[in-house]
Amino acid sequence: LPHGRGMFLHRILKLNAWASRNPLAAAVAVGGSKNCVCDLMVQRFSGNDIDWRRNGVFTGFGLVYVGAAQYCLFNRLFPWLLPGLSSGSRFSAASAAFFDVCVHMPFAYLATFYVMQAVAYSQDGSFIAAIQSGLASYRKNFKSDVMMQATIFGPVQVLNFCFNPPHLRVPTVVFSGVVWISLLSLMRGERSYS
Repeated sequence: LPHGRGMFLHRILKLNAWASRNPLAAAVAVGGSKNCVCDLMVQRFSGNDIDWRRNGVFTGFGLVYVGAAQYCLFNRLFPWLLPGLSSGSRFSAASAAFFDVCVHMPFAYLATFYVMQAVAYSQDGSFIAAIQSGLASYRKNFKSDVMMQATIFGPVQVLNFCFNPPHLRVPTVVFSGVVWISLLSLMRGERSYS
């Protein structure tokens, strides 16, 4: 047994070292994988056939936005806007958490998710109509989505920005976001576009 635990710890340390050397790749891989698996689990446990287009929306959103865009936000933009974030300033950490939960998630993350979903489900090929449809769904669900994400990510982001090294910020959000993306998949994953 100690050998097994030692081997596990060794692999975790190697994975951490790789993520430290390749933070963008780690963020993209973890973001895409998490979204893909969570949506597949929700679909499977809902008793429906797997909707691969829907899963593609969640996976693509995980790769591009949850992984790459949030890496740039948490590890490039926030430290530039809040220089104390790199040195562990509690004020900068609280400011970054506030900005993420009260500005980024409500006005960028959610809008992007609904637009990507609408574009993927668009049947008539009109990009503009798909964007308008996605933004209409975003506005309709705004209040409940914002409350739900703030409940999950408020505490997570305070701890994340206070105690995590930069290369673990996106993976931490991704892992804590298992509940979030599962709820989003369950509540907002169904096709609602024609």
